[in-house]
Amino acid sequence: MGSHLAPILAHLYMSELEENINNFIGKKPSIFSRYVDAIFMIFHGAQREIELFVKFMNNLEPSIKFTLEMQKDNKLPFLDVMIERNNMELITYVYRKPTDTGLYLRWTSNQPRNYKTNLIKCLCTRAKRKCSSD
Repeated sequence: MGSHLAPILAHLYMSELEENINNFIGKKPSIFSRYVDAIFMIFHGAQREIELFVKFMNNLEPSIKFTLEMQKDNKLPFLDVMIERNNMELITYVYRKPTDTGLYLRWTSNQPRNYKTNLIKCLCTRAKRKCSSD
């Protein structure tokens, strides 16, 4: 297990790095959202402009390398959410990585019943929060 301070330090460090975006001369993303070290951007521009921005970000700090993932079929996974572009609307739903086994606590396991019921509640809450439509 990592240090309990790791997420806080990552947030502080990335916040400082994020402030340098204003120094970029070229086209900037219209939406920039970060969760710890994962960044989601909406960028209206040519592929070359996007690559220049990523190159700028990668030159800010040699120990941090940003990668670029473009949408495929108007879909882009971000953390545990699949974001789908439908015309000018963004639709979200739960995303599971291809390596996800889908295994949770077995109902027949020797665990307290409240663990099992809370798992179901947690999964339902997750679906409600991540999905943009019913």
